Amino acid sequence: MSLSFPRILLSNKRYSIVVLLFIIISIITTSFFPWLSKILLDSIFAHRSASFLKYIIGVVILLAVVQLFASFVVSYVSSLWTLDCNNHNIGTFIYKLITSGKLYVFSL
Repeated sequence: MSLSFPRILLSNKRYSIVVLLFIIISIITTSFFPWLSKILLDSIFAHRSASFLKYIIGVVILLAVVQLFASFVVSYVSSLWTLDCNNHNIGTFIYKLITSGKLYVFSL
């Protein structure tokens, strides 16, 4: 049985869709941190006001929790996906690549 990367990727679409979705969520939540830092620095240093501080701290905590959850889901689903790939004899596939000379493994 020959396996290729697209076949492995598309063998179980639900894993790939969930991982892709939570990676996108993780990227979006991470992109808010510099924006919040700018607002915080502008409000404190430029306007000499700390009124937004409690709201920004709440948003940062919420984003950190979302980021933590998204990272956990990506790790968990990726490990499930790996277990599923192992059930499809991926070890045999890699062994055939090594023995055929298409994949080189160096040892010291």
